[in-house]
Amino acid sequence: MEYTIPFNADSMAANIVDTLREITDATLSSCIVGAEETCRLLKEHIKSEELNDVLKALDRFEVDEVNCKDAKNLRSLTISIDQLCAQKEELSSLAHDVSPDLIEKVNEFCHILKKTDGKVVEYALKDMTVATGLYHVFIKEQCQQVCSSLAQGMTILCEYSKSIAAFLVESPLLMNVVSRLENSRADSLCDYHISLLNLIPAVLSSDFPPPIDIIQYLNKNLCSKLWRYTANGYNNALKTLSQIYRWRMDGMEEEEGVIQSLKLDSDPNIGAKLTEFNLRNPDQYQFELLEGIFNNKELVNAIFYKNDIPVLMHICCQHLLNEEDMNVKRSILKLFIAAGKNELTDTQTLMVVSGCDMTDPLVQDAYNAMNI
Repeated sequence: MEYTIPFNADSMAANIVDTLREITDATLSSCIVGAEETCRLLKEHIKSEELNDVLKALDRFEVDEVNCKDAKNLRSLTISIDQLCAQKEELSSLAHDVSPDLIEKVNEFCHILKKTDGKVVEYALKDMTVATGLYHVFIKEQCQQVCSSLAQGMTILCEYSKSIAAFLVESPLLMNVVSRLENSRADSLCDYHISLLNLIPAVLSSDFPPPIDIIQYLNKNLCSKLWRYTANGYNNALKTLSQIYRWRMDGMEEEEGVIQSLKLDSDPNIGAKLTEFNLRNPDQYQFELLEGIFNNKELVNAIFYKNDIPVLMHICCQHLLNEEDMNVKRSILKLFIAAGKNELTDTQTLMVVSGCDMTDPLVQDAYNAMNI
């Protein structure tokens, strides 16, 4: 007598999604939609109760963050990365070794994080094995190609996990990164230095402030270098300056920080880049940095061409109208207050603020500052 495996619609739905994910490399959410649409198409031509059951299972489908294909692959890669990191640490004599296997596994791990479901990412990154392994190898590593890959990996881990960012911000990682940037050139950053530059704001995005000894590394010398990077078009240099400004304002006097370094090395190209970068997707801390700059009219006149200021104000108006995050909206209003006090706004900005539907005292404060 032939044994027949019982049909399970939920299991079949999960298998279809996993198969699509494996063979197409589409995002997990796209694979779920693809599975549903395929089954609906088949339903028009194939009359089958089982097919109906699979379609119903897909309609109620929830990602299994423990047993789906991506979760299993991430667990397997975690083990491989842990072993490769341990080998790398033991073989200190091979510090300049390119370690292609480690680079490949780290890239694959991060690629899955980008493609899979948020629940899978959250579950996978509860295990700090990959983060600690990459950190320990990076600190001692001398091969730039390996360091670049590890830095890219840690950047992505920080973007997906506040816990990992908090772990790294309390470690000596930032001091190590800053020292590696000392020999970089603002006019021609290589991929290695760009990966380091991208890592700093990702680590500083933690909800926990850096320790004081690490904040001291985020000083005027680094900020001057970052402003030169900004003038040359590196957007993440501005993100880094915004994060440093955020934490230095909380932790230390500003004389050694972001605004002071800009006063000492002002460049009209910086104003143009600040305007250009704000066309994209600025965060709360970039607006707070702009507020700090616009509190000083002489500094604004030194780094902005005259025509750039109204352009920047109009861009900020668009963000105020379109933004949903209330913290970002408040940061924009504070920027308008600073700009208004120094007579750096115009009638259009005043009209946008007067029509703002926020129930926040900052709206009236901004209006009053501009309507002098």
